[in-house]
Amino acid sequence: MPTSSQAFVTPAVLRWARDRARTTPEVVAKKIGTKPESVTSWESGESRPTFRQAEQLAKKLYVPFAYLFLPAPPTEDIPLADFRTIGNERFQPSLALMDLLNDVLAKHTWYREFVQSEGQSEHAFVGSFSIDDDVDTIASDIATTLGITDGLRESCVNWEQFLSKLIDQAQTNGIIVMRSGTVGGNPHRPIRAEEFRGFAISDVLAPLIFINSTDFKAAQIFTLAHELSHVWLGTSGISNENLGEPDPSDLEHKCDAIAAELLTPTQSFLERWGQFKQNISQLAQYFRVSTLVILRRGRDLDKLTQQQFEERFEVEKRKYRKRAQEGGHFYRTLLARNSALFTSAVVSAVTEGRELYREAAQLLNVKVETIPKIADFLENRPTGE
Repeated sequence: MPTSSQAFVTPAVLRWARDRARTTPEVVAKKIGTKPESVTSWESGESRPTFRQAEQLAKKLYVPFAYLFLPAPPTEDIPLADFRTIGNERFQPSLALMDLLNDVLAKHTWYREFVQSEGQSEHAFVGSFSIDDDVDTIASDIATTLGITDGLRESCVNWEQFLSKLIDQAQTNGIIVMRSGTVGGNPHRPIRAEEFRGFAISDVLAPLIFINSTDFKAAQIFTLAHELSHVWLGTSGISNENLGEPDPSDLEHKCDAIAAELLTPTQSFLERWGQFKQNISQLAQYFRVSTLVILRRGRDLDKLTQQQFEERFEVEKRKYRKRAQEGGHFYRTLLARNSALFTSAVVSAVTEGRELYREAAQLLNVKVETIPKIADFLENRPTGE
């Protein structure tokens, strides 16, 4: 191959990019139409790809083309605090998670500037409590602020409706709630519930919550409550709550406890525990949470021993499987992914001539020609949708 047609990529950077994408030489080779041996040879420095192949590599591995020519792999820091742990070890973030975070943070920056220009006052509930404050007090304040009552719960016919109402209540109070199972709406770039379930940005002007919608509905409800706890505590970060962990001292466990109290208030829970004779499925249906949350509450309120909890928890845990929740109605999915609050702000900025259509399309991860259709849907959608 003539030297002029070779791309002098850095082998170590190419290996880093592939590892970062969590893929194999075989998969990469198939995507760019070459042999696995060629990819391996490029990574070892024995041979070099053509410029065309290098461009394809950058595209398929989701890195800027120029990255492949850096002298060494770049250092990438997670832009939010990472609360996800197994024991004392942190999870290594996937490329999908990193790209998702960067996408959402760009949207958050835009929205913060937008509401600031609109004269938005600070939300008093953001950071209004500390980790040392009482769980019941924090949960009660969240419930009062968002109007979460037994009446609201009983008015919902299923978990989906309850989740939708909770999100509406949050957004009415100025909290952006985004819910998606993909990066930027790209169905070929899913995000796994096993990696993370949600994250929160505790900003006094523009608080934001992201929920991984590949999780089952009842789990998404708990994630929302967990991230609301982060907002009230003023702590931004990525979460992967673990209901099976009994230690309440850590920040994540504190947020779990607040979320459990918010969704299953102690007095109401104890009354219904006896009423339903420990039927955890009926309790889960009433409170619109998962049976895992019911078991956690039963243990925490001394209705189950630790051994009973562990045995039943493992049984219930095996029943749940990851299910993708996206699809169906395009505009409703788009509003869930970007939040109705954020989407309305972007469309408003375009309509008023304060934002270009091209920039709005990038913010919402859609084509330019879709913006007027989104505006029409927002204007004519049924009340409460």
